[in-house]
Amino acid sequence: MAASASGAAIPPSASSAMAGPVVEFDLRRLYLRNVALVGSSMHTPAHFARLAADAVAGRVAPRIAARHALADIHAAQEEFARSAHVGKIVVVPGAA
Repeated sequence: MAASASGAAIPPSASSAMAGPVVEFDLRRLYLRNVALVGSSMHTPAHFARLAADAVAGRVAPRIAARHALADIHAAQEEFARSAHVGKIVVVPGAA
């Protein structure tokens, strides 16, 4: 059985959409164990391994749609709710 960076055991798993696109999952199982969920359904295992290696090496990065100071969290939430952005909406603690 594999282990996460924190040492938590990660059972091998596979998933599919045979039962439909909506599943019930307690997200605390991920963040309380400091586990990252990474996957791809569009590429071969070799292509995914290369993409993961590029991400770790810093050759690819998430697209940032907007940055907001923590004091402007409401504006960030409003922008997110409009669903017109492409990329991540980042909230920066301590920013003016």
